[in-house]
Amino acid sequence: MTVPVAASPEARYSPAGLLRESIRLMRANPRATILPMAVIQVPLTILIAVASFALYATVFSGDPYPTGGIYGVSEMGRPLFAMVLILAVNGLFAFVAQGATTIAIAGAAQGRPTNVSESLDPAFTRMGSLVGLAIMLIAGTVVLAFSIVGIALLPFFALRMGLAINALMLENLTPLQALRRSWRLMKGNMFRLLGALILTGVIVFIPLLIVQTLGLLAADSGRTTRMIADILLSIVDGVIAVPFVVLPIAVTTLFYLDLKAKNDVRNPS
Repeated sequence: MTVPVAASPEARYSPAGLLRESIRLMRANPRATILPMAVIQVPLTILIAVASFALYATVFSGDPYPTGGIYGVSEMGRPLFAMVLILAVNGLFAFVAQGATTIAIAGAAQGRPTNVSESLDPAFTRMGSLVGLAIMLIAGTVVLAFSIVGIALLPFFALRMGLAINALMLENLTPLQALRRSWRLMKGNMFRLLGALILTGVIVFIPLLIVQTLGLLAADSGRTTRMIADILLSIVDGVIAVPFVVLPIAVTTLFYLDLKAKNDVRNPS
């Protein structure tokens, strides 16, 4: 599904304005903007929390129970393999959820809110492209992480590629084309997006930190108590986190639409 973009002669949003507009858009269209993420993320969170509890209650009953459940594993062994597998599944569906939410935000921003199926169908249809884009981004990160210079350049490349998923979903591009599109659009605009994401991060971080802090209250309890506390907190965290996960997607999507409209006026096809 390709979402057409209305042209605008100049960029409209400052970092603070971009955040305000994202919040306004989500409040005006809660079902259209939040539901695509919720229908994927909430069941997935519950499934992973239950799987973590079940694994440590049966297969891994003889292994030390890490704080936070399966995601807290740090030593080699079967639990680590299970964690990597769960992370891979979670990452795959997280990309699909992000793709669906991107379509939903773009539709709402253009006055054409989509229903859940209209947002999810293109994301699942393009799952292969989303996986390809994820592999390219992960591979690039791994290559850069092998040197001090590369690590220093990671934030630069992350920002320049920060609109790739938007380009892939909204312009029906291939993963490589989407990366190139993001690179071109972000030229001269990195600090504006960085400012918006920092402001967004402050809003997102505080409530999620509170939920995570609650988990420390059961850290000194018995194994079963900690397992039950972790499964409950994971589910609560997953539900509460949905709008806070959608917010940065809304910020980047509106930023993408803004830059694309500006670019289309300067370079009409």
